[in-house]
Amino acid sequence: MFRRKTLFVVGAGASREVNFPDSRTLADIVGAMLSSVSATVAGVTDAEFLLHQLFKAYPSSNAKHRQAAQRIRAGIGLANSIDDFLDTYSNDEAFQRVGKIALVRAILESESGSKLWYDQNQTGARFNLDKVTDTWFVKFFRMLVRNASAPDYKDVFKNVSFIVFNYDRCLEFFLLHALQLFFGLSHNDAAAIVTKLEITHPYGMVAPLLFVGPNGNRGIPFGGQQDYDYVPLVENIKTYTEQTKDPKLLDRMHAQVREAECIVFLGFGFHRPNMELLRPTQRCEDPQFVYATADGMSDPRVNQISVTLQHTCNPAGDLRVENSLKCAQLFDHFGPLLTGGD
Repeated sequence: MFRRKTLFVVGAGASREVNFPDSRTLADIVGAMLSSVSATVAGVTDAEFLLHQLFKAYPSSNAKHRQAAQRIRAGIGLANSIDDFLDTYSNDEAFQRVGKIALVRAILESESGSKLWYDQNQTGARFNLDKVTDTWFVKFFRMLVRNASAPDYKDVFKNVSFIVFNYDRCLEFFLLHALQLFFGLSHNDAAAIVTKLEITHPYGMVAPLLFVGPNGNRGIPFGGQQDYDYVPLVENIKTYTEQTKDPKLLDRMHAQVREAECIVFLGFGFHRPNMELLRPTQRCEDPQFVYATADGMSDPRVNQISVTLQHTCNPAGDLRVENSLKCAQLFDHFGPLLTGGD
């Protein structure tokens, strides 16, 4: 178990271990989806399918939506990510709707293509833990439940919180199944724990995760399906500009950073807008330890990140930014240092 308050800041790179696309690849998927040569659904291109949904919801804006689709597929290859591109046109409603509706569909399809997914509608289908054994998800969970007592399963997360910069539900979906497998919980009991976890999505998430059973919600299954009405889901996706105007969200994130005794960055890009969202307005009080993956980044970039983290987190203990470790390897390498003791 984690002996000190530990905050995990999760970026797009963390989901790559379960075959989820990174932010740059996701931008390419959105661009292809808005192309006339994209995959078809019942003989209709993805672009036409999504634009038709927008037409039904906003008939007077049809021409603007089509123009926005053309602009997105023409220029998205030059953007660092779909998030950056959307934020560039934060005042263009048509651009936002088209970009976000394609992003929603891309996220759901990417969930269904991940190692975590299985067909929940198929009789006898089960979550396959073997597919994700070598990922940080499993290594984190092993640390989480080490020395845990089965009767106290509700308390295993008491020192753990998350800030997840991704739109997907990979973390929630994994934890839902891991809790059932390890503690022998029912779906509903595991769902009750997951829904109470302190997981902040600064940019929103594609939709609430569907929890089945008598106490289930009205969410959407992990991976979704092809015939959804995606228009209502557009509002779930937020840009950087939109989130800087949400004081409650900022206060919640800043409290998580201030109160953490250890902060672990996983697959995070350390882009300036995201660091600005994280930086508390008040100085961090508790002594902090910071561990971060920076896989593939240069040594000068690592030095720059270290300085930024000093200003953001005010660590009094270890500050380690590792550009030779992937997320799963970080857990292997630092082990008990992450939990605050063996």
